[in-house]
Amino acid sequence: MSTTLTGQYGFVLRLPPDIEDGVRELSREYAGNELDFSQVVPHCTCFHTYLADAPVDHIREIHTLLNASLPISLDLHRFDVYGEVFVFWDATITAPLRMLYDKALGLARYHCSGDGKGEKLRNLPARQLENIRRYGHPLVGEDWRPHVTVAYNAKGIAQVSRATLPVQCTIRDAAFAKIGHAGSVTEVVPL
Repeated sequence: MSTTLTGQYGFVLRLPPDIEDGVRELSREYAGNELDFSQVVPHCTCFHTYLADAPVDHIREIHTLLNASLPISLDLHRFDVYGEVFVFWDATITAPLRMLYDKALGLARYHCSGDGKGEKLRNLPARQLENIRRYGHPLVGEDWRPHVTVAYNAKGIAQVSRATLPVQCTIRDAAFAKIGHAGSVTEVVPL
């Protein structure tokens, strides 16, 4: 592995296998869903962005800190359309989850403008547009929204197929990942 990384990367929380299977099943409820969960890994996003020359040693340090803070409980609850193109299964913000996010945000120092191929989110508040410019992601700081992405459709998603599905699970693994189309995890990067 190189001593630095450039590209779309981030920290994600690995879901238990039964929850991953549940996400795959839920994703089938959305016609036109562009996420193929036979090819990408369902996850709860901590933080991802386009990195430029991020030192692998620092990424390892953050990864170690994240995993030292596990396990934690993750409470998934409501479904919501975000940016008119995503369906999120939102997680409750808890102190342990916030702590993980704060640690993962250490990647932001290596953010650069990237390749400009980001998804076309619609009708975002000005602060989230500024977050994209500054951090490479709209859901940062006060706008942070832990979630599991269930569906993505560039043509738009008008409504969710269900309002809620409360599920509690235990997160035992944080992973560093290569991020692909629509924030999908295309590869878990061994550190």
